[in-house]
Amino acid sequence: HWPWYARINVLGEFSLRLRGQQESVLSGGKQGTNKLLSYLIAAGPNGMAQETLAASLWPDSETDKALNSLYVTLHRLRNNLFSETTTIVNEEGRVRFNPQLVEVDAWEFLELSQKAKARSTIVLKHALRLYQGPAQLPGMDEVEADIWRLKLTSAYETIIATLANRFEKNSPKDSLALYQQGLEQCPLSIALWCGVLRCHADLGNQHLVHENYRLLSKRFDNELSMAPP
Repeated sequence: HWPWYARINVLGEFSLRLRGQQESVLSGGKQGTNKLLSYLIAAGPNGMAQETLAASLWPDSETDKALNSLYVTLHRLRNNLFSETTTIVNEEGRVRFNPQLVEVDAWEFLELSQKAKARSTIVLKHALRLYQGPAQLPGMDEVEADIWRLKLTSAYETIIATLANRFEKNSPKDSLALYQQGLEQCPLSIALWCGVLRCHADLGNQHLVHENYRLLSKRFDNELSMAPP
């Protein structure tokens, strides 16, 4: 039994499953519906005011015309892609996915990142498995998409740093592996770099402490033209 009518994944790749079956979103959907899908995902569970959503999708159109285009595209998205009219609701002028029918991996990931220190190790490991890479949001304005990706990256940094810290005392090798994994997605994270240095020091790898600090300094110089804070 599939627990959700629709499951949307955007972390690492963009995919849609309806009743557990993979759907071809990018090739099957028109550009407008894919773009609307991306904006609704980035809007989060609370959705977005319809006027704001219409202006984001059709910035060169007058308000009434943009809203009409939004209604037409919403109808197409509900009926042609989801084949279920209640997957997207418009209540009191806000457009959002129906939380009873639609699940988004990035929303689950962001929720798990809240109060990460209070989460169990099992839950944090599940959150890490959810994060398969930067969010893919086809058709969305790149600046807006990058802002949302930064939010997700920050959540990822919090989760993996919290998990790695738990292993430092009793299993520094496992902790080190997690810090290094985190740096693949967050290469300028001071928290993760400091974790790497601490683990190498705890493992007695003093030469690797110096080597990694040189790598840290070089990365900050290349990317930000500054020394590590």
